Amino acid sequence: MTAISQAAIKRVVTDIPDALRPSWLKETWSGEHGTGGLRAQVNSASSSLELTPTGMSGRSAASGSVLLDDSGFGRFNRDQTLHASGRLEVHHSLMTIDSSKQGTGYARSFNDRAFARYAEAGVDDVTIDAALSMGGYAWARQGFELVGNGADEVARATNRAEKLTRLVDRSRSKIDDAAYAELEPRLYRGGELRPDTLTSVQELAAMPVGRSVLVGNSWSGIRPIERANTWWAGRTPGGVDDIQRGVSHLLKPADTSAAVGAASRRIASNLPPALDPTTLGRAFERTLRNVGGGASLDGERGARTLLRLDSSDGVSDLGGRAALKTMDGQTIVLETKLGADGVLRGTEKLPSELDGVGTRRALNAAWRELGVTDVERSAR
Repeated sequence: MTAISQAAIKRVVTDIPDALRPSWLKETWSGEHGTGGLRAQVNSASSSLELTPTGMSGRSAASGSVLLDDSGFGRFNRDQTLHASGRLEVHHSLMTIDSSKQGTGYARSFNDRAFARYAEAGVDDVTIDAALSMGGYAWARQGFELVGNGADEVARATNRAEKLTRLVDRSRSKIDDAAYAELEPRLYRGGELRPDTLTSVQELAAMPVGRSVLVGNSWSGIRPIERANTWWAGRTPGGVDDIQRGVSHLLKPADTSAAVGAASRRIASNLPPALDPTTLGRAFERTLRNVGGGASLDGERGARTLLRLDSSDGVSDLGGRAALKTMDGQTIVLETKLGADGVLRGTEKLPSELDGVGTRRALNAAWRELGVTDVERSAR
């Protein structure tokens, strides 16, 4: 039976990007803020990471309360996403503070500390869904910009202009005629949308009419982070060079792809072969090459490893999966899972018509190669 040591587990957790580790989530948001004695308390934190042969992606989430002594005066949610592209994003899902405690500087202190932590952790950007009365105006004043969709900056600016026009149109009843008469020429020319004169929600917020437009309105925003590090810094041999060269996930896609792959392989190197997605996929692909006319991994995510962390940075779930397609369209699914006893076990799921001597020999050979002897078999 194959087992994984606690030392190996610790190395795996250490190599996971900071923003995906529950301990980082707690350190980032717990503590006292402002002048009113309010403190943030993280009540739950969770994290998951998926490794593939070419890279990795992941998510983490934290939720908590705003307290004074033992009484609650607000709550917050924060979600982090490591995209397969290498982009590391934090989403400010929710922040509420009781009206009796507003004006204490709590929110500004809470966010300032968090943004400093984001920069250290290599977060690329923060996203928000601005709403909740003052949120549509407040986030614009705090440096968030409308998310512009498009292949280049011209297309993104045009898209932002379209969204700003819709924001103004939704707020028309709140804007007096004189203010609208001043604003309208920046939105339209001859009845047609002008995509070149007002493309920034921050610019709109700075205008006298901006508050009337944005308060109570909703929009999706993004704020880039001036990072101190890349998230892979110190975890791969090129980490220091990355920092010195200013490598950005958003500006250096080739460098980012290589760094994400290197970080994924580093994590996998501390796992047994049956939990390394590359080794797992290759073992079954090779031994099943003559089954059903040959079998190959089913797409880019045909082999993957899923790892979940509990609130104390312990591994609560760890398993691998390989899905293969035969030439005649049949699917074979092989799974590995680390048990609570530290022992790795396997599971086979295959069509009954493939459950023959040839397939059985091929699967047994792959399991032996991976060092897994405890296998549960089922035919569909």
